[in-house]
Amino acid sequence: MKICTFLRWKGSHLRQNALAVQRVVDKNSVPYSCLKTMQIWSPTGDIVAPECCNEQRSCYKAKVLPSGQALTQRSSGLDTTKTSNQQS
Repeated sequence: MKICTFLRWKGSHLRQNALAVQRVVDKNSVPYSCLKTMQIWSPTGDIVAPECCNEQRSCYKAKVLPSGQALTQRSSGLDTTKTSNQQS
């Protein structure tokens, strides 16, 4: 999963946990801001969101998150995914 290095949201300090980031992106219910502008818009003047901040923007800088922690199943809105490090 790739997201912009400058994308921020409440709890973005958990960026090293790909599963936590994926949950935020899937829900898409938190306000985002840009580290470059400290606002809800990017240096290009466009809105800031994971689906909007991509290679098409001149300000974009990719941050590749650790793999192997992608969501694989959901039940009743609760994540029941196990990572490759967890045992059954």
